[in-house]
Amino acid sequence: MSEKGWFVAVDGSSVGPLQESELIEAFRFGKYGPDHQVWTEGMEGWQTARSVPILRDVLQRRDPES
Repeated sequence: MSEKGWFVAVDGSSVGPLQESELIEAFRFGKYGPDHQVWTEGMEGWQTARSVPILRDVLQRRDPES
């Protein structure tokens, strides 16, 4: 089974597609932050990373003060 392609909005452009594992690593290591917008097939529209369940935990572990 192939992973979904994820996109990240950066400076008015979209970066991707990224595999889910690549997306998680990019957020884990601080390349993108909680206010970046992300989208993948099946979502109704772009959402902030902090509102996406698979990224919420990563962001909280990265910054336990948030």
